[in-house]
Amino acid sequence: MTEQPLACTLPADEAERQARQTRTTLGAAVLAREEIEGGLRLRFPGDQATESAVREVIEAESRCCPFLTMAAEPREGSLELTVTGPPEARPMIELLFA
Repeated sequence: MTEQPLACTLPADEAERQARQTRTTLGAAVLAREEIEGGLRLRFPGDQATESAVREVIEAESRCCPFLTMAAEPREGSLELTVTGPPEARPMIELLFA
């Protein structure tokens, strides 16, 4: 079994632009942030616009950072996003959701 490389597949300038876009799109909407083993759990409002934005981020990040696992689940009127990866990916996860 071949391990996935632990690097974004985008060129550095595009990766930074996408990370900045993620922070701009989702940053202000974060209601709670919890460090978990392997990553972060973030809670967002449960409205349709926020859910669409979260799912767009998941789709975009899944294409360029396949070593990250991202899942969004409705929870008690909010949306919970869990982002995990190998220990070496922690700085990338923090960069996306700083």
